[in-house]
Amino acid sequence: MMKEGLLHLSAFQVASLRIIFSGIVLFPAAIRHFKSIPKDKVLIIFLSGVLGSLLPAYLFCVAEMGIDGALAGTLNSLTPIFVIITGALFFSSKTSTNKILGICIAFTGSILLLLSKGNMQESQNLVYVSYVVLATIFYGFNVNMVHKHLHHIGPIQIASVALTLNAIPALIVLYFTGYFNLPLSDPGILYSTGHAALLGILGTAIASIIFMY
Repeated sequence: MMKEGLLHLSAFQVASLRIIFSGIVLFPAAIRHFKSIPKDKVLIIFLSGVLGSLLPAYLFCVAEMGIDGALAGTLNSLTPIFVIITGALFFSSKTSTNKILGICIAFTGSILLLLSKGNMQESQNLVYVSYVVLATIFYGFNVNMVHKHLHHIGPIQIASVALTLNAIPALIVLYFTGYFNLPLSDPGILYSTGHAALLGILGTAIASIIFMY
């Protein structure tokens, strides 16, 4: 869906639309549950949205301009590795021997899959790869933050409020990309916008709720 969105829109436009549509879909739930969330947790929920959805959305879309979707998906397998690493570094999480072994196996597998790509000799591709790796670091940090600070709040509450709040900065970014000056009735623009919308609804809104569960 990202690739289809990028056919007629920029990476920042696709990512912004993704977050905006996810926020629109979850807006009714956010209104319903907002009052039940402790005020001191609202900022943490917003940051959860930034680290778990907003920034990764931009990083993945920019990365998709230089690497194929299969490679991006492979690199996304680094997420559980960074969950454990960031947990140990910033959240005092204890790591068992089995988890360390799992990190080694997962990391080795990811590296082997990465090296199997013949186009990785180009240094420019490594820059795009680093964007995905950075996104997985954000994912890892977010998982630990949610586990430590938001474990008593329901998954729908977290996802709906986080994405609704993050739709605001995404809308600002979309405005400055010049999206609203485009011929929005153009079939190509509509096609890419539709895929960005589906990406936001399926790949962010629904996926975030399932992930929180």
